[in-house]
Amino acid sequence: MEPVERIVRVSAPLDLVWRIFSEVDELPRRMRHVVEVQRLSGPAFGVGTRWRHTARPHSAPDTRVASDIEVTGCEPQKFFVLQMQTPMGRSVNGYELRPLGPNLTEVRAIVQMQPTGLLSRLWIWALRKPLIRATDEALDRLLTEFRRAAEAEAT
Repeated sequence: MEPVERIVRVSAPLDLVWRIFSEVDELPRRMRHVVEVQRLSGPAFGVGTRWRHTARPHSAPDTRVASDIEVTGCEPQKFFVLQMQTPMGRSVNGYELRPLGPNLTEVRAIVQMQPTGLLSRLWIWALRKPLIRATDEALDRLLTEFRRAAEAEAT
């Protein structure tokens, strides 16, 4: 599947935006759709950090979906890469943070689904257009929640 990219500007300083993203134990308090986070391994936040993330999907708010997430790339206050296994394949999510001023940060997010076998390759190919649309909408909602959390703490 082609990568889905979104860019959002956050009215908060870089260090606060980084903290909002990297304090995974605080996600249930900051993000409406996150129900629970269970740390599985790794440092506070860096390569090797793993956690189980239980969330309410926006499309089915009465259900709960758990995903194991791992940080596979990280340079504090610059970028991080998350990977998680889904029924469709592996989701690779990259986030780049860039200060635009003392209280303004740009966040660039790229999500790409990678097939992990023949069946997932066929599913991704057959469903690529609705999958891209759903990924774009989910990424927009996710970044909006992160932006709101950071801006609320900045005031």
